[in-house]
Amino acid sequence: MISVALLSKWHVHWIDYMKEAQQNPNIQIVRIWDEQPERGAAWAKDLGVGFEPDLERLLADPTIDGVIVTTPTNMHKDVIVDLRGCQKKQCAADDLTSSSG
Repeated sequence: MISVALLSKWHVHWIDYMKEAQQNPNIQIVRIWDEQPERGAAWAKDLGVGFEPDLERLLADPTIDGVIVTTPTNMHKDVIVDLRGCQKKQCAADDLTSSSG
């Protein structure tokens, strides 16, 4: 079983990624983080999982195997860069590139 956290309810695809995770028998959603704590706490309550207001603490949690990144697009790069040292699987709503051409 892969334990995942959902990162933000902002992006238009959040519901699709959440539903895909819920329908996968190998994935269990265990935690929520959102840049708007009130929204994240309500979402976590709806899903019956924990809410973590501190993204760094969530990323450091060894019980979480991966994350689904549906943060605002302008946050994707920073969140994904933060993931590099965490040894977590990740799924992001948009592709990233480090080149400008």
